[in-house]
Amino acid sequence: MKTQRIRLHEEKTILVVDDDSFVLKLIERILIDSGFKQIKTASNGKKALKHLGLIPQDNGETGDTEIDLVVLDVLLPDTNGFEICKQIRGVNREMPVILISGYDIEEVQNKLIECGADDFLKKPFSPAELSTRVKMLLNRKKKRAYDPDLAETTRVKFNMNHNVPFIGDNIDGYIIIDSLGW
Repeated sequence: MKTQRIRLHEEKTILVVDDDSFVLKLIERILIDSGFKQIKTASNGKKALKHLGLIPQDNGETGDTEIDLVVLDVLLPDTNGFEICKQIRGVNREMPVILISGYDIEEVQNKLIECGADDFLKKPFSPAELSTRVKMLLNRKKKRAYDPDLAETTRVKFNMNHNVPFIGDNIDGYIIIDSLGW
């Protein structure tokens, strides 16, 4: 029987990429307050790619390939989040990527689909929303690693036999992106 160790949320490594130092520190604080202990930060695309091991460090070594999730700003000084997401998808289809931006999703929806991002948050967002989406994506990744035949969607059944969709679920080709007032 094949076994593998599944790391707890607290042991997961999250990379946060944003050129605004205030936003970077705010997201880092939100994640720490949510129980995550291993947070790496980058203020531009080049540093993010180094952390991800997609380009060599200045000393010639590759970066940390144990990053479990990326929170990535769309607008960066040297590139954009869509291009970094495409590069991540080129080597790792399973790593969850959350893109963040001050733009509405309607303005960037096609690019989100093309780059393969798992989720999108519009700035400003609540700490609970960020924490919930990070945990949801990490849980989905954990479930896939444990049982690759597991269905894509996560559902909760109530005694009334109602299915409750969660953010990120795909229902008839539509991705749930908002709780619509829950």
